[in-house]
Amino acid sequence: MINANTKIKKISDIEQKTITQKYFKLWYEEYKDFVNVKDLPDIKIEPFIDTESPRCYIDPKKYKIVHANQLNYYVLGEKSTKSIAFHEFTHVYDHYLLKKNSIVDKENYALIYHEYHATILEMMCALQFRNITENPEINIYTSKVYLEREHKNLKQYLLDEKKNKIELFETLLKEPLTITSWVEVARFIAYTLGRIEFLRTYCRDALEVFDIQNYLQENLGVQL
Repeated sequence: MINANTKIKKISDIEQKTITQKYFKLWYEEYKDFVNVKDLPDIKIEPFIDTESPRCYIDPKKYKIVHANQLNYYVLGEKSTKSIAFHEFTHVYDHYLLKKNSIVDKENYALIYHEYHATILEMMCALQFRNITENPEINIYTSKVYLEREHKNLKQYLLDEKKNKIELFETLLKEPLTITSWVEVARFIAYTLGRIEFLRTYCRDALEVFDIQNYLQENLGVQL
């Protein structure tokens, strides 16, 4: 939950929106360099307020409108907010690749892969990669993860992420799954698999910390 503290309340809604748009536009240009694709489509940044979650999201039909929580920059800080932005920009990037390869996905079947891919690039940004071809040394005890208000080391971040995801899955699975809740389960599985793939590629030592694979296999039937 985001607390709109006194400092934030003193900043006008218009100023919050202006600063959010400014940074998201700046980061989008940096993202083009990050993935080395200069001709990504123009996007529109639509700031909004959500005090319950730091989530941002993209219009799944147009892929040109990024809805950005304007409180994030003030609550999470610049680096963590940038990591969230890179996640959303990856959806734009993936949609661009579909169009470039003349693939029509009217039913948005590629959603799960997009979330998986976006999580990998989000982790790259959160761990300060300069681009997608870089392979920096990552230390689970000293490397900081810029994704939340508190910038934890990678080990603590993964321990908390594992605990939070299992609690979330347990909550979602308490009731019979509907189409809507199944989509949410699939989305969070994709986030988790994205983190696992990131660790397999860049920091295999951390897989022992983020040992959530058995839970996914036993409770959700996910084969890894």
